[in-house]
Amino acid sequence: MWPLISNFKIRVDSVANETERYALTASQAPVGYYVAQEDNDHLYLVLDTAYLNSARGYLNLGLFPQVPINTALPSISGSAAVGLVLTAGNGTWLGSPASYAYQWYRCDPAGNNPVAISGATSQTYTIQSGDAGNTLRVDVLASNAYGPALAAAQSAQSVVVSTSTLPAGVLAYYKLEDAGDSSGNGNNLTNNNSVTFVTGKVGNAASFNGSNCLSLAADLIEGQPAVTIAGWFNVNSWNGGDNYVLGQSTGDNSGMSIELIGWNSGEVAGVYTMNGGDHNAIFTSSGAISTGTWYFFAIRFDGTTFDFGINGSSLGTITTSGPLNNPSAPVQLGADRNTGGSLDGLLDEIGIWNRSLTDGEITELYNGGTGTTLF
Repeated sequence: MWPLISNFKIRVDSVANETERYALTASQAPVGYYVAQEDNDHLYLVLDTAYLNSARGYLNLGLFPQVPINTALPSISGSAAVGLVLTAGNGTWLGSPASYAYQWYRCDPAGNNPVAISGATSQTYTIQSGDAGNTLRVDVLASNAYGPALAAAQSAQSVVVSTSTLPAGVLAYYKLEDAGDSSGNGNNLTNNNSVTFVTGKVGNAASFNGSNCLSLAADLIEGQPAVTIAGWFNVNSWNGGDNYVLGQSTGDNSGMSIELIGWNSGEVAGVYTMNGGDHNAIFTSSGAISTGTWYFFAIRFDGTTFDFGINGSSLGTITTSGPLNNPSAPVQLGADRNTGGSLDGLLDEIGIWNRSLTDGEITELYNGGTGTTLF
């Protein structure tokens, strides 16, 4: 709601429930204006006649110091999902602004009843869990050498923030209470050789015995320009060879895989292969992976860089190029098509995304495994 303007006067007391926004005192009047009490005691910001052309009655812009004037409203860019970052576009202003101030608001799903979000005064805003199911808006106030604009410019509302606490872009999410896909995308797993479901990190987990696995469609990550695969593993025992958490390859070392390798007292290695080549990178943990212990892993590829981490600590990165190659082999949990090195252990809360998640999103997934479910 803009302030009421007439005859070079701007009402600055109560204007359609915007009292606080437009309330000014005499000492706050910008150069060229003064505060006057008129029209049934309403307060107005009145243009000083010294800045009018006395002969013709119009503004003499050569005399009037111009604070910024908005001509195109601010915008919001970014996906509206918990954990992601929205960015305010400043809009267009006359008067050559030198700086901008921001205030983000949480609105109801229809975009009404805005409430200022405490501390949300930067150009970017990281969406919080309390924003889920609501819309967001940002007000931008430009300033120049003459002072701030007479009023902030208000953006349109964002779309309704997703109520899912999982990061956006999820292709599949396996809580592993069973073989179903909890993301709603229908990428359910096929149970090969009787994988069972037992008490896990969060609820149940998939239990592998060294000769079974869960597999999904071969084309899930084919051609993806970016991807994240993350979740929890717990090794019961090392089989003396490769112990796969997740794998996808044929017999020619193509595809992509993450391996748990039973050498050097059970170190874990991330092995990446792309576009039909040999192993592009092997990242090995600095210490042994203990049996009977839960570990969180995350593989990320942003289109140019792979990185691999355990419990939030990076094991390394490599620069390469995408998109990801899928060698017409199924993605498998607990085994790999290349060697069949099945896992003797547990997997839980495994997710696959079509983008590289931020560090903050990875942290939220990791914290979710402390006992709070992600759905």
